[in-house]
Formats: sequence, structure tokens, C-alpha cells
Amino acid sequence: ELKSFVPVVFEVKKLEEQYDKAFYDVLEKELMEKKFDTMKNTLEFIQSFFKIFVKEAQQKEIDDFLDIKHMEQQFQHDCFSSNDFYNLFSYFFNLLKNLQSVARDEDLEKFQDSLEESKENINVVEHLKNLMQSIKWLIEDFEALKETKET
Repeated sequence: ELKSFVPVVFEVKKLEEQYDKAFYDVLEKELMEKKFDTMKNTLEFIQSFFKIFVKEAQQKEIDDFLDIKHMEQQFQHDCFSSNDFYNLFSYFFNLLKNLQSVARDEDLEKFQDSLEESKENINVVEHLKNLMQSIKWLIEDFEALKETKET
């Protein structure tokens, strides 16, 4: 009944933080249980996202580099190593460097430095968070650019 309707006010930032925390908690739990579903979906998103911004030749390179089915098999058989995760994140951070605003270079360098420092013992969830944050920034920057062109 509309008379008793009370609007619910959310703090979008807090809601987004709670969602992110829940997502990464589930991802971490699944990785520990040798489940690859959430990671696979995330990698498919990342693959599709980057292919939007690159030329056709580089799209093929992304597909060749990110053979998700092969990665899943390696992961399930304990053959996907810290070095493989390092290479994965390093590849996409380097792609980002060519796509993002120069204003984001310092943030990306911090993420790359963190990756380099943990090369021997990769925290997959931490670096995936960094990669996803970089993707969010790229989207924000494109939206800001679009707004300035419209005005």
C-alpha cells in the first residue's frame, strides 16, 4: 500500500563497499576451496572489458594470453602458480597503462610495485581488487571525458 510507503535511503558508497567486501570474501573462499567459478566469471569480464578498448590484433593477443579454460584446468590441478598470477596481473596492469589517463599513472605504479613486492607469494584477491579499482577509475575517467565533450 502506497500510504505506508517509506523511502529507503542508502549511502551508495557504503553499499558499494559492502558489496565489494562480500564479493572478495566469496572469491577468496572459493579459491581456497579450489573452486574457479567466480574467478572465471571475473576473468571473462576483464577479458571482454579490455577487448573493447584495443585494436583487433591486440584483441587476439588478449584471447591468446587469457585462455580461461586452460587456466581453469591448471588451477584445478594445482598447476597454476604464483608466477602465473603475477604474469596475469602484470599483463593487465601494463594494458591499463596504455589506456588510462596520465593522472592515474602514480596509482597504477603503486599497484604494480605492490605486485612486484609480492611476486613470490601473490595475494590473488588483493591484486584483483587493485585491477578492478583501476578498471573503475578508467570508466570514471571516460565518463568525465564524455561529460566535458557534451558541454
